[in-house]
Amino acid sequence: MMALTWLAWMPLLHAAPLITLDFTEDQGGMISSNGLQWEWAEVTSGPDDFSAHAWVTQGDGNYLNDASDHLGLPLLDLSSIDRPVLVLEHWYEIDQSADGDLGWIEALMGGEYVRIYPFSGYPSALGFSGSSGGFVTDYFDLTGVDDASSIRLRFEADETVTRAGWVLRHLSIDDGDPSPPSS
Repeated sequence: MMALTWLAWMPLLHAAPLITLDFTEDQGGMISSNGLQWEWAEVTSGPDDFSAHAWVTQGDGNYLNDASDHLGLPLLDLSSIDRPVLVLEHWYEIDQSADGDLGWIEALMGGEYVRIYPFSGYPSALGFSGSSGGFVTDYFDLTGVDDASSIRLRFEADETVTRAGWVLRHLSIDDGDPSPPSS
């Protein structure tokens, strides 16, 4: 009887996708705030093993100096979801000098935008910077976020060095734990 009880709970161990966006296929309903950095384009500068469309900070070269832009998600009601989790497959090469450039994820909560941290943390104190060394997958707990449209991927560049930037290949929002527990 114990095995049957455990099997009845087994489906809860895996996440149920609420939305899956493959940016190699289309824009996925994402919206750039001003088009200074983010564009949906064929990636010609960036990861060596990737040549397709994606959301990218300047698809044909390095990102711009002294510019800020954010990329907003489409509408998706999350208010009744117990444990919404954003799953982001991305690549980045971002200047990491002391006052350098950063990418991060934030959400409107309580009337202001707050930074949301991946389960494994950001590679620098404030966000994504340096090099990811290839495509990586990061997971973000969205508990307390009522609608996906209040989530945005923010990119800010200072006045000095630029690099290839940030490339988003896939994004999903799941209900539940997106990865099975380790044994």
